[in-house]
Amino acid sequence: MIAHLPMSSPAKQIHFVQLDALRGLAVLSVMIHHLVPGSSKYIAWGPLGVRIFFVLSGFLITSILLEKRDRTSDRLNAWLTFYYRRALRILPIYFLALGVLFVLDVPPVREIFVWLATFTVNFHMGLSGNWAGCLSHVWFLAVGEQFFFVWTLVLLFFPKRFLLPAILAMIVLAPVVRACAVPLWGWSDMMVWFSPLSSMDSLAFGALLGWLHSSHRAGIEAVVRKPMAGWVALVLFLVAVAVRIFWNDRPVMHFSETLEALAFGWVVYRAAIGFGGLAGRVLLAPALLYAGAISYGIYLFHAPLHVAVQAGFRQAGWNADPAEWAVIAASFGVSFLVAAASWHALEKPIAEFKKKQRLPSGGNLG
Repeated sequence: MIAHLPMSSPAKQIHFVQLDALRGLAVLSVMIHHLVPGSSKYIAWGPLGVRIFFVLSGFLITSILLEKRDRTSDRLNAWLTFYYRRALRILPIYFLALGVLFVLDVPPVREIFVWLATFTVNFHMGLSGNWAGCLSHVWFLAVGEQFFFVWTLVLLFFPKRFLLPAILAMIVLAPVVRACAVPLWGWSDMMVWFSPLSSMDSLAFGALLGWLHSSHRAGIEAVVRKPMAGWVALVLFLVAVAVRIFWNDRPVMHFSETLEALAFGWVVYRAAIGFGGLAGRVLLAPALLYAGAISYGIYLFHAPLHVAVQAGFRQAGWNADPAEWAVIAASFGVSFLVAAASWHALEKPIAEFKKKQRLPSGGNLG
């Protein structure tokens, strides 16, 4: 999902596109985790990709709504406008994919359709201890929608003085929930992983960036631009990776996600300002920017299409082992092709439609 925020000058606005490239990197990371067996033995590619998505979403949505709050006194209208736009962005291809899988009776879509349709499949997985088949990955969408339903109300209707304490509280509470939920509260491991409470720190770090961007832009830009900030982010990331590798069974493991979110917070805001040099050239690469543009379709379709590719290989009498390079390559290729078709045939026209829409009050929805 692409969003662009106004920076402090037209020159800076041009660099904001680098966030789309980050989105492309994040979805590639998730694909590697799901489609390449054994790829996450040392680096947790999927969780890292999800972490980038969460930080990005928290930053963009918080920034957008704080800007709307400052520009209008009709906050209810601003909230409804936000969800109207978000529904147009998320729901059409989501329910298209869900409908196709339902008609084809791909298990377990029919059995858990209500959970999927209401964006609560993460709770189904946590309560039942069962995966949702080729749609297990949509837990990420469910967690995001649950968090932002509450957070958008807080952003628009609570006094501003409560925002920073709320953000800091979420950052502190998330690792506590992950550490205490199993031994003290009797949660299952799956409930811990898929609960929105467990992902609060990643989302809240993004929200903190959005709050700083709105209230202390010059200060946060100056800090993030310092080379030392980048080195600190790198060290935090490497510590998080080491914790996952060497202390995966220790309580300290629950803080690795917080460290990753903090490191990615620097990456996200530095990309918003605009990386220069080699990093900037990479994040402005057309292929990566395009992957970011179609990233929602890639994320949504890649797992069901992987199942379809394996079925096609079996039907053709070919080796359908998920570790077979041809299966991996075909899954990547088909996922990109279908996501590109979805973008050009459905998502992009809807985005253009949104730009032309106006609320009865005259507020532009684009």
